[in-house]
Amino acid sequence: MTTPRSYVQNLKKGIITMDMLEQALYSCNKRAKNYRDKQQIYRETRIMYKSQGKYYNDIYKTEENSRYEKEKFYDWKEELLKLVKPDAVHMLKHENEKIEYFLFYEFKNHGFHSPIKSDDLKEWKDMPIVNLDKLNTEGRCINDLLSAQFVHKMLQLIWTGEYELVE
Repeated sequence: MTTPRSYVQNLKKGIITMDMLEQALYSCNKRAKNYRDKQQIYRETRIMYKSQGKYYNDIYKTEENSRYEKEKFYDWKEELLKLVKPDAVHMLKHENEKIEYFLFYEFKNHGFHSPIKSDDLKEWKDMPIVNLDKLNTEGRCINDLLSAQFVHKMLQLIWTGEYELVE
């Protein structure tokens, strides 16, 4: 996706719109999932080679680099989510009885989940709790996403505190 000219102009003026924020969140979320999937592929390849007694040397540290990038984009997503309040708490119960909780943030075109610990639920006691049957997450082609460079510039502006969040 080519960064819209209005986004660049707004950022130069210290303005972050909700559309800009939503697109930045979407970009971070989908990039993180792309790296999560790559990390899984590299992990499975390593395990397959070792199970066959073959030598496996990841000299380029592909699995480790994918994990690093995944975590970076999830960290960026969390930083961006600090600008808004969640709309609900989502609860996902797995077949093995494990329960996961997420803060859910709803935007015009997308929704975003942020994991929380069950110990932190008391902080969100006034929020509605929604039971989820499943949570499917997929990556996206990076050509459809806001550039990582633009998202980073947005984060740098946020970190200065010299921005205005507008509808």
